[in-house]
Amino acid sequence: MIYDALTNADRYASLHPLFPRAIDFMRSKHLHALEPGIHDIINKQMFAIVEHVSARLREAAKLECHRRYIDIQLVLEGRDEMGWKSHNDCHTPLSDYNAEKDIQNSLACVATQVSIRSLK
Repeated sequence: MIYDALTNADRYASLHPLFPRAIDFMRSKHLHALEPGIHDIINKQMFAIVEHVSARLREAAKLECHRRYIDIQLVLEGRDEMGWKSHNDCHTPLSDYNAEKDIQNSLACVATQVSIRSLK
């Protein structure tokens, strides 16, 4: 997990060939104007999922596991709490892996928990 401000994102651009494009998208778009839903950035290789949701409580949280995609979380308004745990340490799956959606949920016994708030 990388936990940092968008202003420092260039430090991480070399970690994945698509990170520079993701950073450009987050900086160049008027993200507040995007409607909820999936917004294609690079033909199914990179997309943004815009959600307007209330902050999740730690007690209600589920861990997500992905095998193909990398999540970049950006909180535009309010605050959210996110947890992280190594995939190898997630021994209590709540569902089977869904290859089409690239997701598996596990119980949220997180090793690391961060509280993220927007800069607004």
